[in-house]
Amino acid sequence: MAKAELDAAFITAEQTFSLLEQKYQSIASEFSELQSKCAQLQSSIDQRLSELADVQAQKHQLHLQCLTHPHLGDMPLVIFSVISFLKPHLLFSGRRDREAERRFSETSTSLKLKEEKVRELETRLTSLQEEFSSTKDSAATNDERFMAEISTVHKLVD
Repeated sequence: MAKAELDAAFITAEQTFSLLEQKYQSIASEFSELQSKCAQLQSSIDQRLSELADVQAQKHQLHLQCLTHPHLGDMPLVIFSVISFLKPHLLFSGRRDREAERRFSETSTSLKLKEEKVRELETRLTSLQEEFSSTKDSAATNDERFMAEISTVHKLVD
């Protein structure tokens, strides 16, 4: 290989390495953002589950009160009022939970894809580093040989 070809290969390897490094940093940053979103969504789901448990406990308590005081005339009205009060909250909470679960699932899927892409880029980066090192070593060897040949030519000319 001529020196110019080796220099060109070296420059191309450096540029490719730099581009991969930038892509890796970009994906690593996006990965970090997705992990943060995933944690936020998990926290939101945990909060919704806690709210749901509270509402279920209240419902159970009302059910027990109905069983212990079945002859109160206004109890059905109280139960109806509580159910009327809780129903929109439960429906809204259910929609929020489904939306949070959907977003969590999408984020998890995206996170897995990004992790896979990061692994691929890390493998490619390692390969390019090895290729870069090999090209650099080869260029240095060829450069030394080229300089020795030039020195020999200069001695022959003198």
